[in-house]
Amino acid sequence: RVKEIPDSIVRRRREMKEIRKELLQEMTFQVLHMERKNLRSKARSDQKMSEELQKIIVEYARRNQ
Repeated sequence: RVKEIPDSIVRRRREMKEIRKELLQEMTFQVLHMERKNLRSKARSDQKMSEELQKIIVEYARRNQ
């Protein structure tokens, strides 16, 4: 027998997907902004850029737990 999933749970799942999409978009914009800044200044090595990207990802993950 297949149980029917309550509407409230379906709605919450949909909302979570939307939040994830928004979060991914925000992070993408942050990364692109950093890349643009780095290309202009050429100040960061690949290692430093990688560290900065990790910081952004961790910051967003903590904020959206």
